Amino acid sequence: MEVAQSSNPSLFLDVPFSKRWDCHRNTIYRLYIDDSQSVEDVAKIMKRDYQFDASVRQYKYHFKKWNIPKSVSSEVKEKAVQVLGKRIRDGSTPGGIRYKGVEIDKKKLRRYISDDSRLKSDFAMTNSIFGRWNLSPASDYPTSGANDCLTPSDFSVFSPPVTRDQPTPTADATSPTDQLTPTARAIQTKSHFERSVYLLQGRMDEFLRGMSPPERKLATTWIHQFWIFSFTTAKHWGRGPRKWTADLLNLTGFSEGLSLPSSPTTWGLVNEISSPSNNTRQQYGAQSTDRQHRENPQPSMLCRWLIHVAEPTYTPISDPRTEENVNDNEQDPNNWQQWDEDPCPIVECLNDGLESNSFSNIETQDLPLSTSLIAKAAAASPGAMKAEAMGFAIMARNSGLVYQLIDEPGLNLSTIYPHHLAASYLDGSSTCCDMFCLLIDLVKQNSMKRLHVNDLGHTVLDSLMLTILKGHTSCTPIMVDEDMKTMTRFPGEEVDICGRWDADSPCIRALNAHGSPRIPFSWKHMFCHTAVQAVCHAIVRIFSERHSPDINTPSGLFTRSCLRCGLKLVPGPVHTLVLTALNLAQRGCPGENLFGMLACLVCLLATGVDPTAKADLSIDQLLGIDEQQECTHIAMDPLELGSKVPPGARRSWSEDVMLGWDCFMAVLGFAQRKENQSHPGRGNDEDDEDEEPFCTRCTDEYRGSYETTPGYQICLLWSVIQTEFLTYRRLQDGDAWLSENFDLMAVRDGANDNAGFSHLHILERQMMKPVCRCGRLPTYHPAGLATNDEACSFYFSNLEDWNRSKFSGWED
Repeated sequence: MEVAQSSNPSLFLDVPFSKRWDCHRNTIYRLYIDDSQSVEDVAKIMKRDYQFDASVRQYKYHFKKWNIPKSVSSEVKEKAVQVLGKRIRDGSTPGGIRYKGVEIDKKKLRRYISDDSRLKSDFAMTNSIFGRWNLSPASDYPTSGANDCLTPSDFSVFSPPVTRDQPTPTADATSPTDQLTPTARAIQTKSHFERSVYLLQGRMDEFLRGMSPPERKLATTWIHQFWIFSFTTAKHWGRGPRKWTADLLNLTGFSEGLSLPSSPTTWGLVNEISSPSNNTRQQYGAQSTDRQHRENPQPSMLCRWLIHVAEPTYTPISDPRTEENVNDNEQDPNNWQQWDEDPCPIVECLNDGLESNSFSNIETQDLPLSTSLIAKAAAASPGAMKAEAMGFAIMARNSGLVYQLIDEPGLNLSTIYPHHLAASYLDGSSTCCDMFCLLIDLVKQNSMKRLHVNDLGHTVLDSLMLTILKGHTSCTPIMVDEDMKTMTRFPGEEVDICGRWDADSPCIRALNAHGSPRIPFSWKHMFCHTAVQAVCHAIVRIFSERHSPDINTPSGLFTRSCLRCGLKLVPGPVHTLVLTALNLAQRGCPGENLFGMLACLVCLLATGVDPTAKADLSIDQLLGIDEQQECTHIAMDPLELGSKVPPGARRSWSEDVMLGWDCFMAVLGFAQRKENQSHPGRGNDEDDEDEEPFCTRCTDEYRGSYETTPGYQICLLWSVIQTEFLTYRRLQDGDAWLSENFDLMAVRDGANDNAGFSHLHILERQMMKPVCRCGRLPTYHPAGLATNDEACSFYFSNLEDWNRSKFSGWED
């Protein structure tokens, strides 16, 4: 029989026998629980070594009285780990923990932690995590859980023995992390492991729960640094640096730990980081007071733009620059050369970044998570990482990289909703609708219809409306969708549709570093021609294919529920357009004239949307003035909805907004009355069809493939609107937002008088080329989109500022 060796403690012989039980309680517990002795052996050992003579029956009575089980359950050990972890996160160094008055053995606790970690070590990513980080709600995640604040009554934590005359730590002393006890270090490792699992599963509330403010700051900053690394890698893939490091990303110049774009963190968090390693914090979080108060870099208020042209025929020549006279690491991307070949697949590059941590200036040992587990899970999840790479390629608008990835085996686009992502990161200055062209043409599976509605219930058209609101109004997400109430900013705010800033621009990175949750309203300007062209072209590309989704799919924005009868009030797509125009009128930027909303309306009408569809809605609920004493919703079409805007809501509108709203409503009413209007004087006569030019929709290949015909006058107006945004930009501060060739008042009057739009200035002066019999421009583009040359009868464009222009070729 194995017996314990006496350590000659006080035998408490001067204490009455009935009270000596409590004096020997820890010794009895150690023998019975830790050393796994039987009750009989405990009695013998205590009699022999401690001169404590008691019967087996008396021992069993006290075991029951003390509530000592034969072993500590896993549930108790898990709770003990949580209690000790809370103390460690708070900066304490606990000596141990008692459960119901009896100390839990540290070795067994460490063995439980080790076994528990091994059981969960084989783990993979389940969904796209990193790309969605910038799209996650910012205030949806608590900084600590309610259960973390209190220690359960069955547990008590005691401090370690005091060591006197301990020398004062020197400057070269190891960090507190290195001074942790073996048990504390095991508990910390388990905590980091579990947080990493929560992150990889997308369980962000559990990932951040229980973190102290400094831990929260470190974790969210590290993840955002990986987002910046992935975004920059995807944006420049194919040219420039082949591996983006912390130095190339200029992380020391922008300390983005104070806030993250649309990420689950606390805005304005300024707590200093506790106990970082000596190497890390000379770079991270070392902002001076002067820098914190320095004014952020400001973006230009002048747009950039993309010009679509017919794809030219040419013989390419090699780049005369050589590696000897071009440095890929220079800050100017114009000096970067195209790669001869990709060094490795981008997924491998992202995995390597996670494994090496070269993208971050935060040391892995300072992080409150396990980077090794995250890297291992990413490497074991090729499908999820391919989706991550595709998501970043779309967000970065790198068409070439999207082309490479689109046919990758194992790529599941349903985890990223690519068309919504392209709409959220729409860029009228560099790609316009080209990303939709790639996604529509190259995706073999019928993803357009299958993924037309995302996990928030939004259609792709809804995402385009959000892009309008985020870039040109002061609207917040909750104003548009109550399910977005925890979001502090819209998806994709870090990319400007007019090309004035990007996610890696200095102004955005400085804004993030200073803790701003949203793009300042002062940075925004009205819904301009660059943005209008991008949104309208995207609409046409999405809904002009035979496999396109239904353009009349109900919207997921501005939905409400009647508290009286419970009916869900869901607007149609044109209702949502009316409400978007209303928000632009009420909360838009200075100079707003609603030309852009008119363009979107006419574009949708020309593409086949139904302007007469009704939906049960309540204008009082939409305006937030419904007292819910009775049902206030009625079935109404978009024109009826717009007409119910109360006069009081219009009093603050400018004259330009008033005119734009009246024009918008007039055209909507005209479309309802003239929905099937044919070409004046022609009807369906095709005898002289060869005398007029044909657009792609009127050729034999496309004729009859579209269910609705919007009418000649609507298509004619669409042609005039296209010509306007193809030929005019505001070049300087103070210039008009609308050219003198387009008159909103004339459009309004033509619609109200049912005279149509043939009298518009641009047509009377024959500035446009003759239109097709249907009213559209005679373009050869499959979706019916025109270039400047196809629209104009002579050159009168003002887009000659080549420093702000980019060209994109369309094949004939």
